[in-house]
Amino acid sequence: MKSLLKFTAGVFLAFLLLTNANATPTQFVSGTGNWYEVILTTVNWDSANILAESSSYNGLDGHLVTVTSDSEWTFIKSLTDYRDNLWLGGTDSVTEGTWTWVTGEAFSFTAWASGEPNDLRNEDYLETWQSGNTWNDIAGTSTNYGYIIEYEETSAVPEPATMILFGVGILGLAGVSRKKIIQFYNSNR
Repeated sequence: MKSLLKFTAGVFLAFLLLTNANATPTQFVSGTGNWYEVILTTVNWDSANILAESSSYNGLDGHLVTVTSDSEWTFIKSLTDYRDNLWLGGTDSVTEGTWTWVTGEAFSFTAWASGEPNDLRNEDYLETWQSGNTWNDIAGTSTNYGYIIEYEETSAVPEPATMILFGVGILGLAGVSRKKIIQFYNSNR
């Protein structure tokens, strides 16, 4: 029984280590407390947005990065090694000239390059530009070199149903009979 438990714990630990092997988000501790990840791949804005929204890190949901302060922008620039052509989570595709973040946060901080946004050729999406120091509006169909994901920090308190499901799974792995698991579940409802 103990060897089965040790084996199961080893498999579980290996699974955790392997599933996070490709993700290396960095936390912006002095600011938002959120986590950020730079993904380098050729992609248009819609695909980057879908990929970012389908990403998670340590149980936190991802989205294209939103920049709400100068200190956050300074952090992101250093994180990206000042790269051009990385998608950010800003758009004015709903109403031309009214920029919004994908999260609905206020679009109050900006780092536009001189003369931007200019809507040249119907440019409705936000990217890093000029050695990653400023922002540019660009068409969403353009293929950029990557995108930046922001993972929102949320409450670390798990919901009760998750804990019950986790407990039942552990009991099952430990070899507890189905009858005892059902009794345990019913007594904790």
